[in-house]
Amino acid sequence: MCDNGLLMGYPIFGNILAVLAQAFHDQLNCVSTSTRVANKVEKRQNTEEGNYSEHWSLPTATVPLPGDKISIHIVDKPSLEYFNRNHFLPQLPLVLKNSITHWPASSKWSPTYIVQVGGNRTVPVEIGSKYTADDWTQKLMTIEEFVQTYMKSSIGSQVHKEIGYVAQHMLFQQMPELMKDIRVPEYCCLGENQDVEINAWFGPSGTLTPTHYDPKHNFLCQVFGSKFVRLFPPSESQKLYPYEEGTMLFNTSQVDMEDSNAIMKFPDIATATYADILLTEGDMLYIPPKWWHMVKSLSPSFSVSFWFE
Repeated sequence: MCDNGLLMGYPIFGNILAVLAQAFHDQLNCVSTSTRVANKVEKRQNTEEGNYSEHWSLPTATVPLPGDKISIHIVDKPSLEYFNRNHFLPQLPLVLKNSITHWPASSKWSPTYIVQVGGNRTVPVEIGSKYTADDWTQKLMTIEEFVQTYMKSSIGSQVHKEIGYVAQHMLFQQMPELMKDIRVPEYCCLGENQDVEINAWFGPSGTLTPTHYDPKHNFLCQVFGSKFVRLFPPSESQKLYPYEEGTMLFNTSQVDMEDSNAIMKFPDIATATYADILLTEGDMLYIPPKWWHMVKSLSPSFSVSFWFE
């Protein structure tokens, strides 16, 4: 009941519903050993500058594009001044290495831990291959039910026929105890105001966010697991065949990057300039406003996004 109030309303009276919901969860304390999911996280120590595509292969289903590739720089813990001058002001993407390793979440979080902290909490789950699919829907379920149904099968031998995804959810407002494990990147202070929208992206291998753009600056932080990201600069917008203005999908591309006939259906995409990036745990990707991006998880994954103007 408390979670339903949080999901349908706005925190009031010191976020009392979140406090009560967590107290109820702690009292129930019913996380069984069956929910102890192994945290299989891919690790790497690559600090080279340049384009990740030189060091890894595209996901099997992703369509390779013949257009020119952009080289996205990779910098280890850049200074605020460096980031502002070279990326924030000119609005150029950047992979920031080792910029979230100080988060407690970096050493604590796994599917098992998330269940232990909030297994009885109710969250909205997107069900379907992607939000543009005809069969896409949403369902409320507990975090434990979500992990058991979608995450456990993702890292075990069983493959669930559907994809479930806790996507773009204000989980940290709902569960302040998880907020204690992360930090708002200092680079967000470069924005016009101090309002930062923080969202959770928690799901199994195979989750897919179609190519789209956001109107705000975005830091996408990879806590555990790995994700593939394909970026397109704003200059390539028309080559991405956006849905019509005035529709709910106006900021989304009609091009399915996993359709082998994509270039035949949308020929201009063949000349689009783009970048392919691999994010693994500890990476933070700066995505400037209006930069198109497709995101696919390559393993069980938890990402945190910070949007600001």
